[in-house]
Amino acid sequence: MGISSSSQNDEPPPTTTTTATKQIFILSGQSNMAGRGGVKHNHWDRIVPDDCKPDPSIIHRLNANLISETAQEPLHSDIDTRKACGVGPGMSFANAVKDYIAGVIDLVPCAVGGTAINEWRKGHHLYNEMVRRAKSAASSGGEIKAMLWFQGESDTASKHDAESYRSKMEKLIHDLRSDLGLPSLPIIQVAIASGDEKYLEVVREAQKSIDLPNVVCVDAKGLELKEDNLHLTTEAQVKLGHMLADAYLAHFGNAWLSAPFETAYIRKRPQSPPLTMAASASSSLISSRSPIKLTSLSSLRWKLPVSVSLPRHQRRRASPVFVVVSMDAKPTVLVAEKLGEAGLSLLKDFANVDCSYNLSPEELCTKISLCDALIVRSGTKVSREVFESSGGRLKVVGRAGVGIDNVDLGAATEHGCLVVNAPTANTVAAAEHGIALLTAMARNVAQADASIKAGKWQRNKYVGVSLVGKTLAVMGFGKVGTEVARRAKGLGMHIIAHDPYAPADRAHALGVELVSFDEAIKTADFISLHMPLTPATSKILNDENFAKMKKGVRIINVARGGVIDEEALVRALDAGIVAQAALDVFTVEPPPKDSRLIQHENVTVTPHLGASTMEAQEGVAIEIAEAVVGALRGELAATAVNAPMVPAEVLTELKPYVTLAEKLGRLAVQLVAGGSGVKSVKVSYASARAPDDLDTRLLRAMVTKGLIEPISSVFVNLVNADFTAKQRGVRISEERVILDGSPEKPLETIQVQIANVESRFASAISESGEVTVEGKVKDGVPHLTKVGAFEVDVSLEGNIILCRQVDQPGMIGTVGSILGEENVNVSFMSVGRIAPRKQAVMAIGVDEHPSKSALKRIGEIPAVEEFVFLDL
Repeated sequence: MGISSSSQNDEPPPTTTTTATKQIFILSGQSNMAGRGGVKHNHWDRIVPDDCKPDPSIIHRLNANLISETAQEPLHSDIDTRKACGVGPGMSFANAVKDYIAGVIDLVPCAVGGTAINEWRKGHHLYNEMVRRAKSAASSGGEIKAMLWFQGESDTASKHDAESYRSKMEKLIHDLRSDLGLPSLPIIQVAIASGDEKYLEVVREAQKSIDLPNVVCVDAKGLELKEDNLHLTTEAQVKLGHMLADAYLAHFGNAWLSAPFETAYIRKRPQSPPLTMAASASSSLISSRSPIKLTSLSSLRWKLPVSVSLPRHQRRRASPVFVVVSMDAKPTVLVAEKLGEAGLSLLKDFANVDCSYNLSPEELCTKISLCDALIVRSGTKVSREVFESSGGRLKVVGRAGVGIDNVDLGAATEHGCLVVNAPTANTVAAAEHGIALLTAMARNVAQADASIKAGKWQRNKYVGVSLVGKTLAVMGFGKVGTEVARRAKGLGMHIIAHDPYAPADRAHALGVELVSFDEAIKTADFISLHMPLTPATSKILNDENFAKMKKGVRIINVARGGVIDEEALVRALDAGIVAQAALDVFTVEPPPKDSRLIQHENVTVTPHLGASTMEAQEGVAIEIAEAVVGALRGELAATAVNAPMVPAEVLTELKPYVTLAEKLGRLAVQLVAGGSGVKSVKVSYASARAPDDLDTRLLRAMVTKGLIEPISSVFVNLVNADFTAKQRGVRISEERVILDGSPEKPLETIQVQIANVESRFASAISESGEVTVEGKVKDGVPHLTKVGAFEVDVSLEGNIILCRQVDQPGMIGTVGSILGEENVNVSFMSVGRIAPRKQAVMAIGVDEHPSKSALKRIGEIPAVEEFVFLDL
């Protein structure tokens, strides 16, 4: 959770009767951010360029007393008090972005001249003041949108300071995001243009090479310096403000599509590697990765991670902006524990693979900010600190095995990180090991082996027990427990099982009786544990439950060490309640050498070998590699453990409906008018299937994704969809409509309704007063079939133009001609009408983005009463 006390920024821009949203920007660093433009001999010339003029209605600043007031130059006059302040980049930046984002801009100046990066460490005065001021600004409503950072000149005087700059800056970013509760806070830093020549380039390279999510770099090199060869001139500060504005709008701008005919629609995509900007003669943006193509901003709309709305008035473009995109940039996967070569090979075909084993918790937290995915086995703890340290970049954690108790699932979900496991590949290996321990224990194999090797021959001491006719209680009847039961039954044992979630029909099919926990432990001769480690199962075999067991019971554990109270087990062994135990897992691994349990003569132990067969190791490696690669590609994960759990065959069947659900959400939210907050949403599913046969969690998550992403800067996935909706006050209810007919298809239609809002397209309002869209899947392709009360039929594969018109001859041809002249391909066209010659809604599917002039011409057709362009 961020520190923002308002979610207004997630809604459309306010109308004249609505309280304006506050967009907060932190300005920090040293003197060039504080501003020395126009300062000579410690006096400012008081010349304010037009681009830096105050705008009391829109641009405010937080003064030294934490009071919001009209922003004006010098912005830092009461913050950086040791020297005179002049023009900096802040006002130029604010004036440049004010027409492109909704609401009031609140600048929070924090820069202080002559300060090194070391003075901005967490716990030091400058850092503490920055955090305090930012929180104060947000406490009265609004959202912190970005930090603008210009600092580093003071770190060019020392080799040590220069070479350590990158790590210190990355630590500063991590700490700031953590303390503000904003793990993805955008950071726009300026690569310095001045300082000690000896180490200037070392610091510049450190600044440009920072590779963290939502961090971009604007290069000040080439901007004019004053006579002191340290500070930027007034004109250079104005240009720098424009460059910072371009960076913000290109990478992080989040505005509603509110300006008629003047909207630049930029499709949102998942987090990409950060780009670095450089100020050259053309103010171009330069990738920090190897560039392969130079393209104008307008032709790269689909590649950028944000939506930007450009009003028709006061449009400024001082010079062309270009973007260089590394199209072959690969994600980075950190493999923290050994993985089979077959899995590593799969990973390396798709990603950059970093195999770093035996990392300490501190080393893992440091490294994780550079990684998109993490693969672990059971020995690495993936704690909340790991997710917080990732800065929002970590998208997938893969557990090479079944158990996920070493991963903080709650923290993963809050940070939008998918957790996947490999639940099938080692099932047989674990079951076989369980049977091996059971038989070895029953016949004292390990003890007899050690006795002979010690030169003894003790046949009478190691008399065992037979398995035939004995009762085995399988505690946890999942995949491994089922396979153990199957094999034990072949040994002539009577099998009972306890598992509150196991289907009774599956147990009966194997000849296994499901019983209560108490009945299982009271009647069993052998108890085999196969349950996960959860708060409910932690130390579930304790003194109290050992006392309920049959005297002479034997226990096998190939599940998780923590399900047994090990000290209680020693007491039960000494008392003769438990005759023997065979253990592959322990509370602490490896266990202490002097452990009484390990040294007990009636205990057989192995060092967590359950999955340790050659076949299982390769199988697990392949299974987890495929799951991680699929998740990074954005595919649905059948083995996800903190997302809706959907079997693979169901995922295949639902795939086109998943796409339909997301696109209906995107359509519905784009139909909401500015000033209307999305708070109440109803999703209706029409199906001939019984309610129990239709799991809608996955579909609800995708509707949520479609609703929230176009109106916020958050990236929504299957993991954090419900959490994100709740956090933003969006209530999503679901309704099932049972149809007659064949249940062959999972769904007939999906309908999305948004209540208590106004619409940009009045015809989208249904008779009951909600913005309503409905769709279905035809031949595997999602179609829009209803808008408001109007029936339409248009594919959702491209973008859509909706027109309400008077039904008359020639309308389709007229609109088609306008689009044809613009070389815009029409993929589908459908007209829904009330009656002949009455009102009708035309839905047009288009492959390209029509120009603003084309949209304007459509709106000027006399018979067209309203229209809207919707970007999918």
